[in-house]
Amino acid sequence: MKFRIVIAFIYLILSMALNGQNISDKKDLKPEQIELDSTLFAPIQTVHDLTIYPNIPNMVKNVINIQPMANESLYRIEFYAVKSTEVDDCNKHYLLGDFEVKNVEGYGYPYYIFNSNQQIISTKMGCGNDVKKIKNVPSGKTETIRYLSLLPIVIYTPQMIDVKYKIWKQDPKELDARSY
Repeated sequence: MKFRIVIAFIYLILSMALNGQNISDKKDLKPEQIELDSTLFAPIQTVHDLTIYPNIPNMVKNVINIQPMANESLYRIEFYAVKSTEVDDCNKHYLLGDFEVKNVEGYGYPYYIFNSNQQIISTKMGCGNDVKKIKNVPSGKTETIRYLSLLPIVIYTPQMIDVKYKIWKQDPKELDARSY
């Protein structure tokens, strides 16, 4: 917190100097008295070097960049593949496929390949109507990994398949199991 106050104080002095205001009028101002501007400390989007990841023919490179968090060990990232296709309205549909984990040669950074023939499976309930809709059909398999903002999450998918993700937060409160 002290670091943010010092940065805000420096920012105030520089902005006053650039705007032609007299800094000597504010010489009694202490860093604690500065009202912090929330836009000044907005999360910074981390940019990673993606050139170290291989180019795989006929695959699309999907990248998830996540923001640094105060306690990243409490978070997890779940990602899955999605295909937009026309399906009936009453059955559950899933995209067949599986995630394969590989490492970047020379770096050891993980990346994921979603292997799929793009086949859709579904439950076989009889629908009363013959209504079809365009829906995002998720893969039956998901991948859950640690929240680590230092590295991008790189996922290769076949053409016409996208990647969606969720951020899960662990509640640090301990609960007791019931004894029988």
